[in-house]
Amino acid sequence: MGVLTVGEPLSWEESLTKLAYVREHGVLQFIRHWQKYKEVEKNIFFYGDEIEYGLFKLDHEARKAYLSLRGAEVRSLLEEREAQERFGPVAGECTWH
Repeated sequence: MGVLTVGEPLSWEESLTKLAYVREHGVLQFIRHWQKYKEVEKNIFFYGDEIEYGLFKLDHEARKAYLSLRGAEVRSLLEEREAQERFGPVAGECTWH
């Protein structure tokens, strides 16, 4: 993340002229991060570390991605798994909230 400063949000009309820049640089930033971290496996998170995630459905033929609306269902499954493994060999390694 960059330096945070105090400022005023743009109005909708003002933001429209910036959308192409934001889209292009957001994609470029994602690609750079992907290339840098794609080989990382079993990364250890420390107390307070967190990740954000999104669930998407890919339509390979149309080359489109759709936001999945199954987030609550998947989260419930992850919480169940966490509860089952709470006392196992990987106890306390991950929480979902």
